[in-house]
Amino acid sequence: MRMRKAKSDFTVDDLPKNRREVFFDCLKERFFLFLAMGAALLVFALPLMIVSLFGDNTLSGAYLAFTNGEYTQEEYAAFIRSADSLYSLLNIPCYVILSIGVAGVMVVIRQLVWGEGVFFMRDIAEGIKSNGKNYVIIAFPLGLFSFLLNTILPMRSNPLYIVVTILFALFVFPPTGFMISQITVYKNTFSKYLKDGIFLSARNLPITLLFLLLFLLPGVLGMNLLPFAAKYIILSVFFLLFAPMLLTAWFLYSCSVFDKYINKEQFPEIYDKGIYRKNTPEEIKNQRYDI
Repeated sequence: MRMRKAKSDFTVDDLPKNRREVFFDCLKERFFLFLAMGAALLVFALPLMIVSLFGDNTLSGAYLAFTNGEYTQEEYAAFIRSADSLYSLLNIPCYVILSIGVAGVMVVIRQLVWGEGVFFMRDIAEGIKSNGKNYVIIAFPLGLFSFLLNTILPMRSNPLYIVVTILFALFVFPPTGFMISQITVYKNTFSKYLKDGIFLSARNLPITLLFLLLFLLPGVLGMNLLPFAAKYIILSVFFLLFAPMLLTAWFLYSCSVFDKYINKEQFPEIYDKGIYRKNTPEEIKNQRYDI
C-alpha cells in the first residue's frame, strides 16, 4: 500500500491556538469518534424517542376519533390533558437515562479537547460512574417540572404556560449548561456547581442562550411544525451527528469561561488546557481574554 506523503512536516505552529481551532481540529481528525459519541447518545435517547412516538400515536388516534365524532369537545380536551400528563410522567425516567449517557460522553469530549488519550468505552464508563449521579440530580427535577407544567397548565396555547416555559428557559436551563461542564472538570459539592452555574450563566447570558436555542431547536421543530416521520428522522440525525458537536462546542466555550473566572487563579494547571499559545508566562498573565 502506498502512503500519501504530507506536503510539509507537522510543526508546533500547526497546533490549535484557540478553542475554535481545537473544535475544527478535533472534528477533522476524529470525525469517527464524533459518530461514536453520537451513536452512544442515540442509544441513551431511544427510550425518550419511543415514549414520544407512542405519545404522538395516541394523540393522533384521539384526534382522528374526535374528527369522526367519537368524542365530544369536552371528552377530547380531557383525553388530551390526561395523555399529556401520562407521557410527561413517563418522560422523567427517559430524561434520567439520557442524562447518564451525556455524563459518559462528556468525559470523552473532555479527553478529546484537552489532547489527552481517548479510550472510548472506558471513558464512557468513567463518566457514568463518576458523574452520573450529579447528572441524574439535574435531569430528574427538569423532567418533574415538565410533568407538573403539563399537569397544571395542560393547554400549550395557554399564555401562562408559554410565560412559565420562557422563564424556565431563561433562568433554569443556562445554569444547568454550566453545571454539566463543571461536573466534568471539577470535583465539588452539588451546591457549589449550582452556585457557580448561576453566576457564570448570568455573566455570559447571550451566548449561553444561543447554545440553548441550538439544543432546543430540534424539539421545538418536532412539536407541531414537522410531519410525523420527519420529526423522528430529524431527532435521530440530531443525536447522531449534531448533539456531539454541540456538546463539544459548549464544553469548549465553558472551558473558556472557566479560564476567565476560575482556572487562571485557582487551577492554573488546566488553564488553556488543550491550546498551544506562543506567549511567555508574563504575556499569558496579562493577555486579553480570548476563546
